[in-house]
Amino acid sequence: MCRDHLLKIRHCFLKEQLSDSSPPPVFANTEEILTNSPVPWITTKKAKKRQKPRKRRRGKRAGILNRLRNRGKKTPLPSIFLTNLRSLANKMDEIHLLNRWNSDFYNSAVLCFTETWLNPQIHGDNTIYIPGFQTFRSDRIEETSCETKGGGLCLYINNSWSQDITIFKFCDENLESLHINCKPFYTPR
Repeated sequence: MCRDHLLKIRHCFLKEQLSDSSPPPVFANTEEILTNSPVPWITTKKAKKRQKPRKRRRGKRAGILNRLRNRGKKTPLPSIFLTNLRSLANKMDEIHLLNRWNSDFYNSAVLCFTETWLNPQIHGDNTIYIPGFQTFRSDRIEETSCETKGGGLCLYINNSWSQDITIFKFCDENLESLHINCKPFYTPR
């Protein structure tokens, strides 16, 4: 259809509407429709006025509270759990219970166990695994330390505390050491 034909139809329709002697329709306002209607309408609350934004306090503590809120329960300094176990393999059941029920234990950034008495030929990493932690161990080596029993060190780093880790191991007849350099998610200033 062309544009002129559509305009003619519109013009004829308007003439019929104006020539009709019926009064023009009266439209009710929305409040009358909502109150008199048998259909239950969902009413909405009136919009609140926008308040002026509060001025921020300036001073030496201005940003500390925001940083504390953003950090949540994560502490800037690591919490370290250190114990002399005297055989880690025998106490894994107790450690799993602590990890499950003790919040100080499972929220610790580092778990450090000395005198683990672990041997790489007998104890694999699966036997000493703790969920949520990365395992780093340094077993006593008979050839370098000249000792056959005892010794050993095992460190567990919490996955939520640090992922960027560098390891240095050293075993001598006088000293066994395991150095771990961790870069946490948040470094204090």
